[in-house]
Amino acid sequence: MTVGFLQTEGYELAGRVGDLDLGHENLQANRRITGWNWEDEFSENPLDWHIPKDVSVVIGSPPCAGFSTMSRADFRGIDSPANIHMKRLITYAGRVAPEVVAFESVQQAFTGGRELMQRFRAQMESTTGYEYDIHHLLHNNASLGGAAQRKRYFFVLSRVPFGVDPPTPKRVPDLIESIGDLRGLADTWELQPYVYPDTWWSSRRRSDDGMVDGHHTRKLTHANRINELLYWMDGEWPEGAPIQEVVKACYTKYGRLPDLWRSQEDALVKKNFDMGFNQTIRWRSDRPARVLTGAALSQAFHPTETRLFTFRETMRIQGWPDNWRLGGVRNIARHGLFAGKGVPVDASRWLGVWVKASLEGNPGSMKGIPLGDREFVHNSTTNWKLAPPQLGRRVLNV
Repeated sequence: MTVGFLQTEGYELAGRVGDLDLGHENLQANRRITGWNWEDEFSENPLDWHIPKDVSVVIGSPPCAGFSTMSRADFRGIDSPANIHMKRLITYAGRVAPEVVAFESVQQAFTGGRELMQRFRAQMESTTGYEYDIHHLLHNNASLGGAAQRKRYFFVLSRVPFGVDPPTPKRVPDLIESIGDLRGLADTWELQPYVYPDTWWSSRRRSDDGMVDGHHTRKLTHANRINELLYWMDGEWPEGAPIQEVVKACYTKYGRLPDLWRSQEDALVKKNFDMGFNQTIRWRSDRPARVLTGAALSQAFHPTETRLFTFRETMRIQGWPDNWRLGGVRNIARHGLFAGKGVPVDASRWLGVWVKASLEGNPGSMKGIPLGDREFVHNSTTNWKLAPPQLGRRVLNV
């Protein structure tokens, strides 16, 4: 979220506060880009958080577990305890009283949590004495210039006229167009030169000095198990297939599983090798990137190379430029969760552009469909389909 706004000319990072600091080390390690004049403060009490001077915008990316379909049904909803992070963000924003407040969540936060969003507006108005319009922006990262199909929601409160222009992508990258130029690199945290040329999508993500770091796979027992399985199967793993299909094929072929799988063999046979929803998948090279999760480094398998995705590849899929160095966070264990739980840079930059334009008195042409009292919704989730099919590429109509 921060990176996308900083890529828009005219913004300066004034501070980072919150009750969670996942990924914060990455921004600290790249202060040559984020700036040197911002402070940070993290605690569970938003009344203690530092308030910088002259702040026009407060943005955030609180956990979406309170509305995510990945959460248990009895945990989801307006009253979910996970929504405490959104509430703290709004409490802090009320103290700052900016012209615009925005945060990202899953689209279910709108469809099932609109009442909570209205409460947040009421709280802001009560605290600040200003009137704020609500703008619900339903979007898809692929519609906004990003590499992945990632449906999400921006909740925006604005006390200036706010609007966007509908995104009309001319092209949506497939996986090879987004990370294919990272093939052939050594598995290392260290800086190394690119091997493959850039693509139309990756060209503006590549480092100016021709060097990239963080191309390192996470060293997991799971990775060793996959390697042993593929050795037995002579590397056979079709693109788009979940690992359960390879495991089942191996058992059918040999009547047993490799040694590193033996402790699970009986249970897998009993379940007919059903390994559930969250399992490793070999991604397709000719489709846009799938949704990354916090477990991406153990669940995303490269389509043309025999390995899991690297830290750099997950960051690239989320739109991070390669000049953001990752070596400085190599020893931060939780950094593996960061990319999948973050806001795609391209989506945030799109929001940042229209927030800036609105602050300058030039909002986009679409305020959104009116829903009620000073409340609007704009939906660009399927706008990526407006991009013409590329020659020779199969089209998936989602």
